[in-house]
This record gives sequence, C-alpha cells and structure tokens, in this order.
Amino acid sequence: MRVRNLTGSLSPKSVVHSGDGRFFAQNMMYNHTISVFNRDFTLLKTIRDEVKLSDYGIKNTKGNYKGAPVEVAFSHAGHYAWVSNYRMYGDGYSQDLGDNCPTSSRYDNSFLYRINTDSYHIEQVIEVGSVPKYVATTPDDRYVLVSNWCSGDVSIVDITTNKEIKRVPVGSHPRGIVVDAASRYAYIAIMGGSSIAVLNLRDFSVARIRDIGITPRHLCLSPDGRYLYATFNNEGKVGKIDLNTRSLVAKTRSGRAPRSMVLSGDGQYLYVVNYNDGNMSKIAAADLNVLQKIKTPLHPIGITFDDMTNNVWVACYSGSIAVYHDRRLGQISPANTLAAAKRDKTTIHTKHKPTKSNDKTPNTTLSTPPSANNNKAVEKMAISTKPIPTQTIPPTIPAAPTKIDMNAPDGLFSRVSKAFWSYFDPPAPKTTPPDSGKTYHIIIASFTEQTKYKIPDHITKAKANGISPNLLTDAKTGRYRLTTSNYAQRTAAEKALPDIRCIYPDAWILLY
Repeated sequence: MRVRNLTGSLSPKSVVHSGDGRFFAQNMMYNHTISVFNRDFTLLKTIRDEVKLSDYGIKNTKGNYKGAPVEVAFSHAGHYAWVSNYRMYGDGYSQDLGDNCPTSSRYDNSFLYRINTDSYHIEQVIEVGSVPKYVATTPDDRYVLVSNWCSGDVSIVDITTNKEIKRVPVGSHPRGIVVDAASRYAYIAIMGGSSIAVLNLRDFSVARIRDIGITPRHLCLSPDGRYLYATFNNEGKVGKIDLNTRSLVAKTRSGRAPRSMVLSGDGQYLYVVNYNDGNMSKIAAADLNVLQKIKTPLHPIGITFDDMTNNVWVACYSGSIAVYHDRRLGQISPANTLAAAKRDKTTIHTKHKPTKSNDKTPNTTLSTPPSANNNKAVEKMAISTKPIPTQTIPPTIPAAPTKIDMNAPDGLFSRVSKAFWSYFDPPAPKTTPPDSGKTYHIIIASFTEQTKYKIPDHITKAKANGISPNLLTDAKTGRYRLTTSNYAQRTAAEKALPDIRCIYPDAWILLY
C-alpha cells in the first residue's frame, strides 16, 4: 500500500537507502541536485551538483561546472556517498552526449563525487569514463566501481587515495553492478549484449556469463551469494542465475521495460519497477513467481528497500518518489503469498501524521486501488508497523570463472543490436498540418531568447517521459515553445490536456 508520494523539485533517476535511515534521490540534469530524505519523509538536504573542477585538481578547467547525478552507492557504514554524473556542463565539455552512442573512448570523461553524509559537502571529484551510470562499493571499503556507458569499461577507484587506478574494458554499454560479500568478484550487466561480465577484483581479469538474455540492466545478489538476479529490459523479464554453474535457472515476465529492482531484507522477495507499464512487480525470489503488481506514478525507474520499516521507495522519472509498505514480509511463505493476497479482499486504512516535507498530499489514507494488468487483479499491500528481523546467512564464494580472451568476437551485434537500439529510437515526430490556418497547441514549456539554451534539456526530459515535442517559434512574441501536439478543434485539445498535465501540471493550450 502506498503511504506517501513525495513531490517537488524532483526528477529522480534513482533512489537509494544509505542503510542508516537516509534516502538519496539523484535528479540528473533536469534539476542538477541530489535530494536527501529521512524515514519520516522529511527533506533533510538538497545537494547541488555544481563544482569548480580546478579546486579538486582537475587541470585545464575554468569556472564552475554542473554535473548530472545518476546513481549513488555508500561506503564506511554510510559515511560517504559516491555519486556518478552522467555528463558535465561547462567550458570544454560537449552537450550532445546521450545513451545512443557507440562504444568509444573519444567521448568526454565525466566525474564521480564523494559526498560526506554528515556535512553533505562534496569532498572529492574523481575523473572516470564516459557517461558513467551505475556505481557500487566493495564491502571491504577498498574500491568504488563505476560502469561507463559510452566508453564500455569499468572505472576502479581506490577509496583510500580517491583516484581511479584502473579502467577495465568489459563490453558494450555496461550498466548494473553488484559485488559479492567477500569483495572478490564484481558482476556487471552488459546491456549492449546478452552477457554478464565477471570482474576478478584481485587481478582485474574478466570472464563472462553468456547467453542469459538480451539487454541485462540491473543486478541483485542473494544473501547467501549463490544466486544472481537480473532484469532484461527488452525482454520484459527477470532472470535467476546460479553462480556455481553460471547458468540461468529461471526466468519470468515482470512487465514492459523492467528497470531497477531490490531484494527485501530477508532475501525472500524481489521488487521490480516496470518503466513502460507504470507499475511494480513483487516476485518470490525462490521460484520467480510474480505475486503482485502495484500501480505506481508514471515511469518508475529506481527502487530501494528499508528493512527496518519494510518500506519500498520508488523513484518515478515523471517527478515523484512513491513509498509503499508491505506487511506480509516474513509472515507468509512465497508459495502461499499469492493465495493469501487473493483471499484478502478488505482494505486496511490508516491515517498519517503530518510531517515536515514537501509532500502536498492531504492527511488522508493513501492506497493503491486494484486495477487490471495482463488480465490479473492487482492486489493491495496491507499495512503493519512491526519490523521483521532479517536473517544473516554466511556467504559462499562461487567457483572462479574461466578467463576469456576479451578480443575474441562475441557475436554481440549480430544477435542483439537491432533489439537494443530500437529501445532508444524516439517516437515518430508529430507534424503540423500544412496551410490549415490556426491550430490549438498543447504547450509544455516556453522560453525567451535568453533562456533558449535550456531547450535541449527539456526535449530530453520530454522524451524520457514518452513525449516527442515540436519546437514552435512565435514570431509575434519572440518566444520559443515546446508543443506536444496540435489540434484543429479546441474540444480535442481540451480532451488531451489532462493526460499531459499528469506529467506537466502547467501545460496549457495556445491558439496559433
């Protein structure tokens, strides 16, 4: 059941629990901030991504630069937050980098921030590869690992010296990373192919788990270290891999474009956000049985779990963080959870005390109503305030994977290139009817001559929300406007406006 919907200056690419009751949301280039909340949903701090690179020893830079926070990982019991920046904004850095890039070293490098979580101050700025995405820290607090999307490698940062000591090629478009409990192996999802790279953290050699599915994106590791879970973006599925045999043992359909996922504290359940379906799947980790689907705000993309409260935090690219509570954790076995959920036809209501936050939701019960998805009823999560203790299981180390020749042909693009790149193709642009006289346009943003430099970022954000806007130049007023569509009749525009306002609350109709 949804217990809170946080809004405000948010465009969260990810949300991650620090482990000590703080939640960091990375707002990328649309807000250039990191928002920090506590368990009471209070906004503790807004950290701006602007830095003066020369202050951190970065040569040949001048003036201030902005980053674009994507992901975060924590070290030293949450004392440090390591934030990857999609790209940099400032003198000497190009502004046209995007996901649709062939793997190459010719693109601009970007930077990793080390943030002190006591002072919320950016203490270190470390150069890594091109378009850094996921970031992970090793449990022994020795390394920070960063997957570099456009340069096709992983940066190894020494936590002691705060320097990149090695950059290891791993394949086309690396994304998710997870490290085993012994800090011996790192597993990297190669989203540009159909494999998972296995990085040996002793000698930095690379092996590969092959043929497990196309476009693997996010990874989780079971508490005992034996099983690896992966989302497959283009397939719409989640897979389970046995690391002892390095083979796929189960796969299930989660939804359209499953992005990030997280394990419950006891390791029994996976929570997976399905970007194109606007929902979250709750899946039994044992057999990958889909137990529930819970409606979320538009475009859920990041997710994290708080095992003290059994709350699931979901970052939605449309501009909010939705928080859900699951009382069934640890109370019903995976085999019986779905049956119990179907028997439970009642809604449990609770009232929430007002908190100091930017949440404008009225002080009333919030719930996720049942809806249809693939002809199955979406069940409600019930409520409980009693935390469920987690179980610690000694990790087991998988057998060392076989070293491979990184120069050997992978057969990568012959099998997956078409499916991969189709993911990034924008919708066909809408055209204005020629010589049709004045038409009604739905406007989502307006710019002056002085602010038109912001237009590319707004177009990128609109496309991330599934909208392909047109640029309308108003000769009379000298303004530039982004329009989602145009209509011959005002009634048609008014009918479409509410859907657009779900994403852009200030959208309006212009007759031009």
